[in-house]
Amino acid sequence: MPKDGWILIAEDSPSEAEDVVCWLREAGVRNRIVLVNTGAQALSCLRKEGRFVNRPPADPLFVLLKLRLPVYDAVSVLRTIKEDMEMMHLPVVIYAHSVSRQHLEAAYVWGVNGYLVKPRSPRKKARVLGSVGQFWAITNIHPGNRLNARS
Repeated sequence: MPKDGWILIAEDSPSEAEDVVCWLREAGVRNRIVLVNTGAQALSCLRKEGRFVNRPPADPLFVLLKLRLPVYDAVSVLRTIKEDMEMMHLPVVIYAHSVSRQHLEAAYVWGVNGYLVKPRSPRKKARVLGSVGQFWAITNIHPGNRLNARS
């Protein structure tokens, strides 16, 4: 059963963002999704600044960041989140089209909760990103969730 809450997705390509949302919906994730297209917007959203003052209440269930974002890349956004006492508990998942040892190591140094490389096949992408959404938005329980832990 889906949890109450929302999801923040940072993806700079409108068509990729549409695909990610579609794959999450196909996987049964029905939570509200807030889309941003830069790392700076992701941080503004999390801080409820500027045009994001009326974003959904509470914290997102998880933050999904494309690795290469304009303004601040995903590792920079992750670092800012994990250094901030108000946000450090947020689950953050980074996804990329390929893996670089430098980015992977930096992400784990800064406390990423998951790092995934998107498969080339659209069907496999749908399965991978749908699984991520199911886990963080439906299955996983973390201290930030206001959820009764009974099954």
